[in-house]
Amino acid sequence: MVHAAAGGIGTAASQLATSVYGARRVIGTAGERRKKQYARQWGTSVVFRSRDTSYAEQVLCVTGGAG
Repeated sequence: MVHAAAGGIGTAASQLATSVYGARRVIGTAGERRKKQYARQWGTSVVFRSRDTSYAEQVLCVTGGAG
């Protein structure tokens, strides 16, 4: 789970997760639609809106309850 996935550290974390650690899916958050698109371009495969806490339930759905 990468918070602020469109920021400098967030994009680096997403890239490291996939290229170095072999993550098949990186889940992240971003506040705006354009930032969500940007995060996807840099390796975050699933991006939720960070402006409210509903992403917690969405992460559970995406991961089959594993979190």
